[in-house]
Amino acid sequence: LQNEQSQPEPEPKDDPIRLHTSPAASSSVEDLGPKNLWDEAYNVLREKDAKLIDAYEKDLLTSQNPHQQADGVGGADRQVQLQELVNHKLQGMQNAQLKIVVSGKEVVVKEQVRKVVHAILSAKDFIGSAVSAEPHAALAWAGVLVVLPILLNPVTQDDDAMEGLGYISDLLIRCKVTEDTYLAPSTRNQSTSQHLRDLNNSFKAKTIELYSQILKYQIQLTRQYSRSGLFRFLRDCVVADDWNIMLADLKKTEENINKDLRAFGSNTLKLIDDKVSELQNQADKSWALLMDTKAGVETTNQTLLLGKLPRAEYAAFNTFRKNEPPPPECLENTRVKILSQIQDWGKGHGDECIFWLNGMAGTGKSTIARTVAHRFHKEGRLGASFFFSRGKKDLSDAAALFTTLAVQLTEVLPDLKRHVCDAITEHGDIGQQSLSHQWKHLILRPLLMLGKGLLPSLVLVFVIDALDECGGHENLPVILRLLTEVRDLTVVRIRVFITSRPETPIHLGFHEIPEIVHYDLMLHSIPQSVIKHDISIFLRYELAKINNQRSLGDDWPGEENIQKLVQKADRLFIYAATACRFLSKSKHPKSRLSEMLEVNSASHSSTKELDKMYMLILKNLIIEGHDEDNEDTVKLFKHIVGSIIILFDTLSTVTLTKLLAVASTEMNETLEPLRSVLNVAEEETSPIQLFHLSFREFLLNPQRCSDTRFRIDEEGAHNDLFVRCLKVMSNHLKRDMCNLQLPGALCSEVEKSKVEECLPLDVQYACRYWVQHLQRSKALLHDDGQVHVFLREHLLHWLEALSLIGKTSEGVRAITSLESLAIVSDGPNADRSPYLHAFIHDAKRFAHGNGVMIENAPLQIYCSALVFAPVMSLVRKQFSDQMPRWICRLPEVQKNWSSSLQTLEGHSEPVRVVAFSPDGKLVASASDD
Repeated sequence: LQNEQSQPEPEPKDDPIRLHTSPAASSSVEDLGPKNLWDEAYNVLREKDAKLIDAYEKDLLTSQNPHQQADGVGGADRQVQLQELVNHKLQGMQNAQLKIVVSGKEVVVKEQVRKVVHAILSAKDFIGSAVSAEPHAALAWAGVLVVLPILLNPVTQDDDAMEGLGYISDLLIRCKVTEDTYLAPSTRNQSTSQHLRDLNNSFKAKTIELYSQILKYQIQLTRQYSRSGLFRFLRDCVVADDWNIMLADLKKTEENINKDLRAFGSNTLKLIDDKVSELQNQADKSWALLMDTKAGVETTNQTLLLGKLPRAEYAAFNTFRKNEPPPPECLENTRVKILSQIQDWGKGHGDECIFWLNGMAGTGKSTIARTVAHRFHKEGRLGASFFFSRGKKDLSDAAALFTTLAVQLTEVLPDLKRHVCDAITEHGDIGQQSLSHQWKHLILRPLLMLGKGLLPSLVLVFVIDALDECGGHENLPVILRLLTEVRDLTVVRIRVFITSRPETPIHLGFHEIPEIVHYDLMLHSIPQSVIKHDISIFLRYELAKINNQRSLGDDWPGEENIQKLVQKADRLFIYAATACRFLSKSKHPKSRLSEMLEVNSASHSSTKELDKMYMLILKNLIIEGHDEDNEDTVKLFKHIVGSIIILFDTLSTVTLTKLLAVASTEMNETLEPLRSVLNVAEEETSPIQLFHLSFREFLLNPQRCSDTRFRIDEEGAHNDLFVRCLKVMSNHLKRDMCNLQLPGALCSEVEKSKVEECLPLDVQYACRYWVQHLQRSKALLHDDGQVHVFLREHLLHWLEALSLIGKTSEGVRAITSLESLAIVSDGPNADRSPYLHAFIHDAKRFAHGNGVMIENAPLQIYCSALVFAPVMSLVRKQFSDQMPRWICRLPEVQKNWSSSLQTLEGHSEPVRVVAFSPDGKLVASASDD
């Protein structure tokens, strides 16, 4: 505006725009400010086609809420709604996903889309200010923000439309900068020459024309999508112009405005460019700083929250204890067709979201599952994996499945953490809630939320191995039903690969699922020639390793012997693997191979050759160097190995030696010859594990293990362990085992190393599982029997120990189980334990009523819990000498337990509604909070 000598460019030949002005109102273009320019542009279009403008505004407003009634809203109210719509859309875009990290690799939306969204987000605050200052500008920005998500959909995607929308969004920002620079009150100088005033008026008129063209273009672009049912009001309006031609006209008008700006001064356009660039840079820096700060805080909070979820150790395909050999995978050129079939399914082209690979024990299901998981992992398509294993702590616990999968999934999809952590915050004890609740809030809903972003579609795979080894068969149909809900996912899609034996609960679970949802493959249906080929490759590979290590000669084992082993293995890979381990550990592999091939059996069962293998191992190695009737050797075998195969959690050699009270030399001499069937690590602190569950089943099954010297009586073995657990606890448990001294000392303040020092692992195992061993032993309880004696002396010590190891809830459940064992209502054993039952019932009330307190502060068992127990409480009477002596006068308490078993806390307002599930296991409550 300062360069009066600059000559204006000739006016464009377009028809001059007719302003919505009235001479009587004495207004002119010269008096129009930025807000008036948008008003004038809006009025120009409205005068031409009011119906079109109304339809456009209604469609924009109802795009947010299809049920919203927009017909009765108009004028200023509609402008306010449009402003609110813009702000809402800006916030939603800020929360939307433009990229997602999958296994460390970024998957992003198209570059063209990313640029548009980034530009809008960077100028978010600037746009908000512009919309607040100029209500009709909200109409233009609403058009951009409503149509943008539609263009991201692959079905409605149009590169030309996206290019036009990007141009419009940039142009709107540039126009706002130009208005603020050249149309602000401070820049208006009434003393300016007539020439510059005319130039300024020309600039304003063309800007009005530009704004009108922007609105027309957006209406036409939106009209394009009314045909797909997205905008119902515009469907009835006729818009004849071609929006590509309109975009060209827009660019032409912009160039005409630029000519006027150049006429103001040679440096004018550069100043505007610099201001736009400066605005963008400032916005980028502010946005980056905000995101970095937000990310740092979120990461810290997310780590803490995810740490609260129960996670099964060694559940993932690539995790195993140190000093253990890595779990096997399929050798090259084996299982080729199956692996290819699974990988093709995992790409997500078919309808089946679940692939069930089933087969009898020892057919190689876990090896296939681990290979599949590894391959999907290398491709960045493994979502999570869980390898069940019976007898291994959390690895047989259904309650750990979905929480573990959720944590793994957040490692593959870091952007999922926010949604999972929101669920943990909202449902603080979700790790202890039902499977359906965990699935819904930790996996399904977070994935659905992630799918609301601006992401391309991707497919991830869950691998779940040995589902039949999941404890509690009643959970299996529930798990399968929940897994089918991955069908509801459309953006981040999940496929589930499952292996198991074809057991009844799983068959029933799949029977309840539509066939179109799952694909089943039975390993025993694969041609025997293919299985034999794969087993022969495995045997050649393993036997060649043994030959190289032992220098057995070029002719060993020989092709004929390999083929005999293949025939004996039949379809069982576990036979081949066990045979190779047996030969590898043997002092005389040549003679052992000959014995193996000579053994015959009259049995016709599918496991006959495997059973012969196990029997050969036991006969040749357990009794080696002893008389076959050596009772001490057999007794020691049953005591040690019988315990190993029925433990509820794996134990190390050191811990098992203490629990069973055997000498370490006896333990080592018993285990050493069994290394082909038991995984015994060199390090004594590593757990002893079965190579395969079939060895346990062999020892427990009278039909399979016909030699009574080696057969394990399951009930007897459980009874032996129950007795040993009671002995260990009785010798170790006492008051204040960790020397906390202060009654208010919290469990959270006690170091884990201190707990393990004061409560060794054999004592911890005994505290957790003695009741379960008692249940499986089928032993009867009696008044004044060993259980009664233990509880009268150590009940409080036991609860203290469980509190210190973080297992108070297990203790409460164990007491409930004990109560059911003590109830004998009829038969010859009726009324054998009335006093024991009464004591256990009182102990249950004691534990239920003080559970939360005991869980947090173990020594409060002897203070608050005892002191405030009812006068007639059997627990209070039994342990009255344990009450603190420093309490001079005990408080007055009720005589008996009230009818209230437990108070369920959580609501902050009165509870209005309570409902119970049909099976009586769940209760739901609703409150005003």
